[in-house]
Amino acid sequence: MRITSKHPVRAAIGNLPTYHEDKSALLGAVSGVLKAHDILMDAVSLDGDDGFVTIPLYPVATGHVICDCCAKRIDNAEFENGVAISWYTMPSGRVELTCYIS
Repeated sequence: MRITSKHPVRAAIGNLPTYHEDKSALLGAVSGVLKAHDILMDAVSLDGDDGFVTIPLYPVATGHVICDCCAKRIDNAEFENGVAISWYTMPSGRVELTCYIS
């Protein structure tokens, strides 16, 4: 199952702030946007001052999800997409974020 190009979570992820106080705030912001669209992500650790990770995504475990973009029933399985997160810790300690749905 796939998160389509018209799914509203793509725009919501794109509207996240670029800078965060720390990596936990960054992950909290990404997770909050996904949860608002009934999508969960795997647990992940952002090790180091910079890096890149793609995290698998799953629908909320309700048995099925009705897709916002096409109104079709989606069985509860892993999405083909992931959320790609790139981060860089600046000298000030703030973390710069680049994030998108693959």
